Amino acid sequence: LDGRVDEDGVSLVFTPAGGTPLASPVDLPISAVFAFARNGNMAARLSPSGDGFITWNAGETPQIGVAYRSRATGAPERGRIVSTPKVASTLRGYALARSGAAAVVWVESVSDTNVQLRAITRSAPDAPWSDPLTIRTSTSPIDAADIAIDDRGNARVAWIESARLWTSQIRATASAWEPAVSLGPASGDAQPVAQSSPN
Repeated sequence: LDGRVDEDGVSLVFTPAGGTPLASPVDLPISAVFAFARNGNMAARLSPSGDGFITWNAGETPQIGVAYRSRATGAPERGRIVSTPKVASTLRGYALARSGAAAVVWVESVSDTNVQLRAITRSAPDAPWSDPLTIRTSTSPIDAADIAIDDRGNARVAWIESARLWTSQIRATASAWEPAVSLGPASGDAQPVAQSSPN
């Protein structure tokens, strides 16, 4: 990534490894610049076809933001916040399929006894992001969450909760995540890796 900052915000340009920069930058609002200066991190994914997105976790009360850039349309989206306002959020995972389907998962700490695992998905470069959906609400910490998405836009999340490994999935045509399923005890230093393509 390369970028510039001006009075309107920050523009970031994707450059594939060994390639030339993509024509259109992804623009983030100036508020994101100040948020990074206080507390933030950013991640980016780029598909072989040139579709890509940026996700960030920043702010005094950390929030999750995304901005997608489709190679086909050449029209980058302006970044937007997708987590719940005024609720501290922590970025946990993000994925991009070869087709351009994308997914982001994060944890929101509503209170000491209310932790929510939430995600957004995008089934194709020319499709919109889904609404942010709650996958799991728990009174216990949700750790080591990860997400995967296949070329058709089906997504799966895996995480550790109360020393057990859990998973859930959503199909591209569905409007809600399926009920969480426990896969058994999480052993030692095990970290969940969400495998793409729900069956």
